[in-house]
Amino acid sequence: MKNTLRLFFTLFLGIFSADFAYTQEIISPSFKNGDWWIMTLERSTEGLSRSGACYESYEKYLVKIVGDKQKVFVGNNLDQEIECEEISDRLLGSITKTRLHIPFPLTINSEKMFDTEKFPWETVTAKAYSRTSFKLAGKENKEIDAVLISRTARPRGKNAAFDDKLIYSQECKCVLDFNRTRSNEKTGVLVTQKQTVINYEIAP
Repeated sequence: MKNTLRLFFTLFLGIFSADFAYTQEIISPSFKNGDWWIMTLERSTEGLSRSGACYESYEKYLVKIVGDKQKVFVGNNLDQEIECEEISDRLLGSITKTRLHIPFPLTINSEKMFDTEKFPWETVTAKAYSRTSFKLAGKENKEIDAVLISRTARPRGKNAAFDDKLIYSQECKCVLDFNRTRSNEKTGVLVTQKQTVINYEIAP
């Protein structure tokens, strides 16, 4: 009987601890020199050609923290560095110039408005709404604890609207899966973009 109670208590404590971990705030990560992530990019467009932007030019990217800088490379080739803040911003949820970001800290089932005075957006909201898990291909489909975040934005003076679905992991310090749908009410053009992390390494 004592062994049964002990087993039940251990299982309960484990489940409670896992749930509690994501009831707290999802805080802004602290990056270290040597952290890196590899991701793939997919894009589909109805009625619109590719823009030629850096975040549409390649199928695979590597982002690495070098010193205190976020460096972006093509594929996993450290010899081919490019300037592409969009890729690192989407991956790490950081603020660069006027990019959309994750407004840390966030709490499960909470919604947060952006400070739109600093950015050219009419309305922006972000909501963390549930826990999930994500299988990482480069880690033999290891399951990573993560949280689902939705984000919507409407630029000032434009007919376009952005709808982002993010899977964010505090363990990996990144957005594991980024899905954006961009629609234009006037032209009817629909653009979808998907950025998926396939491997990563966090410096000790």
